[in-house]
Amino acid sequence: MSTFLLQVQPKLSQFDDYRISSQSSLLVDLFKKFAFSINYTFTYDSFPAIGIPNSQYNLATGVAYSFD
Repeated sequence: MSTFLLQVQPKLSQFDDYRISSQSSLLVDLFKKFAFSINYTFTYDSFPAIGIPNSQYNLATGVAYSFD
């Protein structure tokens, strides 16, 4: 199973001030109740707070277990 989410958040009073966020995930079945998961998040802010970079990203992997 895979999912993708994209959000664009403009500041209505100042269109050059905006944020973009995307999240992608993939879940791959390994065995009957085990799966491998990978998640990627990317965030961009055109005017971030002082000391914060414009773009940030995160990549996480893991193993999931289903109790069903």
